Amino acid sequence: MTDHNEEISIAPVVVFLQRAIRHLLQRWILILSVAIIGGTISFFYASSKRQTYTATLTFMLSSESRGSAFSSMASLLGLGGGSSGGSDLFAGDNILTLFTSRNMIQKALFRQPPGNKDILVNIFVKETGLNEDWVEEPRTKNAFPFPKDTAKLTGVQDSLIRDIHGLIVSQYLQVGRPNKGLSYYGLNTTSTNETFSYYLTTFLMDETSAFFIETKTRLAKQNLEMVQREADSLRRLLGHTITATAASVDRTYNLNPALQVQRAPIQRSQVNTAFLTAVYNEVAQNVIGAKLNLQKEMPLYQIIDSPTLPLKASFPNVVKYVFAGFFLFAFLTIVILLLRFLLKSFKVNNTLSSSNS
Repeated sequence: MTDHNEEISIAPVVVFLQRAIRHLLQRWILILSVAIIGGTISFFYASSKRQTYTATLTFMLSSESRGSAFSSMASLLGLGGGSSGGSDLFAGDNILTLFTSRNMIQKALFRQPPGNKDILVNIFVKETGLNEDWVEEPRTKNAFPFPKDTAKLTGVQDSLIRDIHGLIVSQYLQVGRPNKGLSYYGLNTTSTNETFSYYLTTFLMDETSAFFIETKTRLAKQNLEMVQREADSLRRLLGHTITATAASVDRTYNLNPALQVQRAPIQRSQVNTAFLTAVYNEVAQNVIGAKLNLQKEMPLYQIIDSPTLPLKASFPNVVKYVFAGFFLFAFLTIVILLLRFLLKSFKVNNTLSSSNS
């Protein structure tokens, strides 16, 4: 009994599918015509797209302190290890966020490519035609071109730079690890302007690596500069003391043995010299320790592959666009025809049901 009911319930579905397929086959000319139109549209769209240039740079950048080797060296010299401690702000993929930050991209955009009279951001705006859209708005019609000095930016220009930064990050710039298992990174810029692609990549690498290294070594540099100043000051003072001792000896030449008080200046100078020598030796050791600590905090940074001019031009795959347009339009036409057939069948069934009732 159950099998009989299942056959009764499945039969209408099979009949409907057969009718739907027959309906589509009867309109194959329409489907093919629309698909050809879609392929043609895709062909002209692909042909109108401009060639693009991609600048690719791969690099290794390690934020881990090289503490073990330098601590061992410091121990052998009798110096303190000088561990920095604390969590690393640039650990993991945090460095990727630094590359896409507005500060780094803005510094790169306001640099001037060699042999070019304009800064990079103005080249980008002209290439994308953003300035033509800004002219039509009263608020932004006088915002272009941007000045070379970021301190001279107006409020409107600053907001436009924020929009440009978002546009570059979302559509032009890619930063990531080509292989998650390896410790190297890739930096890519793709645009229709060869100059912009090349120099945004190289300038961004320069600015970000400089900021990264400066931030990582700032405390160690300040410590080294402070200790070095103390050492230089003590060296000058020690030199003056040695000169004063020699002058005292010259003044007491052929000293009368009975007059011991005349030896006092010489002895005071000798004591000062011995004291300053001991202090200077200690500070000199601290200078060596500070230099070792600076080397320990210096991150490992090495460019593996860098882009070279001229960049290779990439053209859109016309065949791929044509096939995609052909099948997309054909699929959409089939879906529309099936929906219309389904609605028509539903209306007919409702009409028959009303008549029978």
